[in-house]
Amino acid sequence: MLLVNFLGDYRICPRWLRHTNDYCSYADTIMPQFLFAAGFALRLSVLRRWQRDGVVPWGRLLRRIGGLAAVAVVWYSLQDVAGLWEQFRTRPLSEVFMQQCKRQWFQTLMHIAATSLWLLPVILSSVRLRLCWAVGSGLLHVVLSWWFNFEWVHAAPRGIDGGPLGFLTWAIPAILGTVAYDMLSSAGAQRGVVRLSVAGVGVMLLGWLLSVPTVLYDVSAGVSGQAVAGQAVAGQA
Repeated sequence: MLLVNFLGDYRICPRWLRHTNDYCSYADTIMPQFLFAAGFALRLSVLRRWQRDGVVPWGRLLRRIGGLAAVAVVWYSLQDVAGLWEQFRTRPLSEVFMQQCKRQWFQTLMHIAATSLWLLPVILSSVRLRLCWAVGSGLLHVVLSWWFNFEWVHAAPRGIDGGPLGFLTWAIPAILGTVAYDMLSSAGAQRGVVRLSVAGVGVMLLGWLLSVPTVLYDVSAGVSGQAVAGQAVAGQA
C-alpha cells in the first residue's frame, strides 16, 4: 500500500508501480490480493466455527460485515469532512448521498464487505459450486456492464475499483482464496504451497490470454505504445 498510495504520487516512482490504466502494473495486483486474503480468512473462520460448534453464526457474520461497511463509511467520510459538509449544505441530500455511495464510500473496505456478503451463500459449498459462483458473478457483471453499468460507473463522479457493482468481479479472487484454503488444509503446508504456485501460474496465464483480445478494439493499427501511455495519463488527469 505504501508503494501504491504513497510512492506512486512521485514522478521518480517507476511506472510499473503505478496505476496506469493501460496494462496490469504491480499496483493493479494489490486489490486482488486483499480480496484473495479476505476469501481465505472467511472460509477458514466459518469452517472452524462450524466444525467446533456444529452451527454457523450467520447473525454474527452479518453483523461483522455490517460493521466493516460502517467503518468504511466513517473512514472515507473523514478524509474530506469539510468538503462533505459543504456538499450537504449546498446540494440536495439525495444527490450527495448517491455520490458518496457511488464513489467515496465504495473503496477497499466497502468492497471487502460487499464481496464477503456476496460469498456467504456458497462459503460452505463445494469447490465446484464456488467456482461456478465465481464464473456466474463475472458473467453477470459483463451483462450488467453491457446494459448500463460500464457507462454509469465511468461517468462523473467515476466509481473506484469497479463502483457499487464491483463485488461481482472481486468475488473471483475472493473465491479463489477460499479454494486456496481448501488446498492448504487438505494437502498440508509444503505440498499445498507447491500446488498453489502451479495453480497461480496457470490462473495468471489464463488471465493474460483473456486480456489479449482487448487490444483488438481499443488500440488502432500503427499506434505506438508511447502514444497509448500518453492517452492513459491524459485520461487519469
